[in-house]
Amino acid sequence: MNRVMELTENYYGVADGELTVEGIKVSDIVEEYGTPFYLYCPAIFREKLRRLQKALKGFKIYYSVKANPNPEVIRFFVDQGCGLEIASAGELYAALSCGCRPVNIIFAGPGKTESEIIAAVESQIGEIHVESVAEIERVAAVARQRNLQMSVSLRINPGQNAQAGAVQMGGKPSAFGIEEGQLAQAVKKVMGCENLILKGLHIYVGTQILDDKALLEMYRYAFDLAGSIADLSGQPIETIDFGGGLGVPYFEHETELDIESFGNNLRGVINENRSNHALSKASLVIEPGRYLTAEGGLYVAGVVDRKSSFGLDYVILDGGMNHHLAASGNLGQIIKRNYPLAVANRISQECIRSVNIAGPLCTPIDTLGRNVLLPEIEAGDVIAFFMSGAYGLSSSPTGFLSHGAPLELFVTNGEVHVIRKRGTYSDLFAETSIEKLAFEEVADDID
Repeated sequence: MNRVMELTENYYGVADGELTVEGIKVSDIVEEYGTPFYLYCPAIFREKLRRLQKALKGFKIYYSVKANPNPEVIRFFVDQGCGLEIASAGELYAALSCGCRPVNIIFAGPGKTESEIIAAVESQIGEIHVESVAEIERVAAVARQRNLQMSVSLRINPGQNAQAGAVQMGGKPSAFGIEEGQLAQAVKKVMGCENLILKGLHIYVGTQILDDKALLEMYRYAFDLAGSIADLSGQPIETIDFGGGLGVPYFEHETELDIESFGNNLRGVINENRSNHALSKASLVIEPGRYLTAEGGLYVAGVVDRKSSFGLDYVILDGGMNHHLAASGNLGQIIKRNYPLAVANRISQECIRSVNIAGPLCTPIDTLGRNVLLPEIEAGDVIAFFMSGAYGLSSSPTGFLSHGAPLELFVTNGEVHVIRKRGTYSDLFAETSIEKLAFEEVADDID
């Protein structure tokens, strides 16, 4: 079964030969709201969350805001009882604005500025995950100046033995985390700062991990590191954060992560380590983003034109990499592969023609589909890109060519809600109008 059929069968639906979301035809949504737009289905988010909670009983789940920072998405996970993992002051503001209690927020990421550290300390969030010895000193200084205590965990870049996933972030030179060889130095530094409380460990060695056995070894390694921190600090570990990294299959050659098998095997590893007094009461934390949201989002764009160029058929859309960089393959893919996609209003028709799908931008990299087999297409048809609930709009260059941002929609209980209005080119210049710029240039010449 190909990915489009699998996703449609598992999460969406078909009526009268058209793609549906909670029983609503995508073409009806297009008729009311136009294109392009992102559409999110919280029922799918909820299903993925429940599956994860069942497999990883006892874990605290922190939604990774970077995967999809739309306030309604954040609010959904807060309402489900999740904490939030943030990586900027902007995400901290979003987390607090969406009703998340500060104690349920953890802040990771390299290069935290002084203003970001101040915001985190003054908000008294749950933990700051420090990524260098120098950052430990900066957090300590801010906490000391405000006469506040701040809880921190050490984000460790582990040794060569702990690597997994499509994007490996551990066991090699990296901006992320404190090198494992500096562990003793980092622990000593935190323990010497009276305004810091050492909570534990954050380890993150990769993303898009689909191999449950590799994931299990990564978690086993994390327990070992946590034991080392306990030995060095002389106190029990309160938090072990295993990061994110849970993969989802985008392409035909990928196999879904067996989260149930992983959870079953992990219970044995947890039980082994609970016998260690220093780890016996540690909170186990995971911070998924993509795993929870990817399947629950569609990017939908309309067909503007179709043409042939030197023997290749092209379909031109009203949205492209400016809205969905990941679908174009330009967000880290070495080999460009097509996201699962379909003609939403003809999803049941036979696929008979190979086409390239391009967006409206003046660059050849604005290609969202290469040699895709689809039904006959004409202007007015609608293309839906699946697996678009994570790292879609927020990771895309929306200002490129000044097309403006797409609409964002929620479908809940069979109803469609606008959760972010469509941007226009005028929005991009709201703060600095062309007339204002021209006036300032003349003024500069006079001076």
